[in-house]
Amino acid sequence: MKWFPNSVEKSDYSSPNGDTIAAVSLNNTKYGWKPLTDYRSKYKLNKIKKTPNIEIVAPQDKHSTEKASIKFFAKIDGVTSPIKEVKIYVNDKQNNNLKATNRILDPFDKNIQEFYIPLHHKKNIIRVSATNEDNLTSFDTITVYREMLNLPKPEGILYLITVGVNKLEHLKGNDLDYAANDAIDFARLMKAMKGKLYRDVKVFTYSDQSKEMPTSNIIVNALYKYLKHAKKEDTVMIFLAGHGKSISDNQYIFLTQDARQYDTNDYMMSTVLKWSDINDALKNLSCRKVMILDTCYTGGIDIRELLTKSFNNNIIIFTSTRKGQKAAECKQFQNGCFTHAIKKGLGKDLSADLNKDKIVKITEMEVHVSSELAKLTSTQQPDIILPAGGSGFILYVQPEN
Repeated sequence: MKWFPNSVEKSDYSSPNGDTIAAVSLNNTKYGWKPLTDYRSKYKLNKIKKTPNIEIVAPQDKHSTEKASIKFFAKIDGVTSPIKEVKIYVNDKQNNNLKATNRILDPFDKNIQEFYIPLHHKKNIIRVSATNEDNLTSFDTITVYREMLNLPKPEGILYLITVGVNKLEHLKGNDLDYAANDAIDFARLMKAMKGKLYRDVKVFTYSDQSKEMPTSNIIVNALYKYLKHAKKEDTVMIFLAGHGKSISDNQYIFLTQDARQYDTNDYMMSTVLKWSDINDALKNLSCRKVMILDTCYTGGIDIRELLTKSFNNNIIIFTSTRKGQKAAECKQFQNGCFTHAIKKGLGKDLSADLNKDKIVKITEMEVHVSSELAKLTSTQQPDIILPAGGSGFILYVQPEN
């Protein structure tokens, strides 16, 4: 067999990229010259090795974003052999945790893969390389700029007391299923605000699952013991999940685990958490004060009239119900419906952030919760009481991924 280089006469048999390199004629037969590719499989000629094709298809070079991470799409084709390794570098540092999704992103081009890439502040030089089984490598590079969000600086300390009462030891038939979960879950959400919204977050949770049980004495003592340390730049927040009741003179009480009744069905005031207990603990504090209540008002109490009395105390109050309504629990979510709506609003998608500025104000949360409760229950509506300036209160800032 004779080998000949490409020539003018035989150029018709050479590929534009030099893939076939040469044409070949065997023993000067009458069949003449044929492309080398015609003989590869028959004569087991070595395949032509080529580097992979790789192209970053999104985002575009010099893309700008405020997000802490972005979706990254790359078109990767091994060309002559399968891809065996993909590496991604951000500012020359390899991230070994990045993996492509398995789903097909484009039915017409199955070579496009999706990645999630964490970003640094300011400039990010992103380089993706692909190596095929022939140990040939190609890469592509873009630059992405992460803009600084106009977020509030962490200031002050958050003092948070959360209470969730499932079991009422002395009031049979009134137990709840998920109030304890509500208290624990809300505490977990607010802990994430350390370093984001507050310099520090101090949480004290009392529930059926805690070391200290949610009895009246323990909760009242906690109100005075911990909240007294709050300074002007700090925030105190009280979250209650359980049974709320009305008594004479349009007064509100929260049923703690040790709540008792006389034979007349009147409540023993020493065994419940009274509105006056909370009000007295907060009235001398000069800091911001917030109450969030996932409780029901079954006795026809005018909660707005009661809460309006706290305006002089400058307390922001967000409740799960209005006059005469009961607070429902959602078995499928293992939470009270109100607390579930809050959790959903502060979840991965931050759906309570209505204007998409990565900040959830208390007024945005009220709108979001109203919408969610309308889907979950037709008998429950939240209520909110805002003292002067209260509408600007920031409840949550999106944590970085």
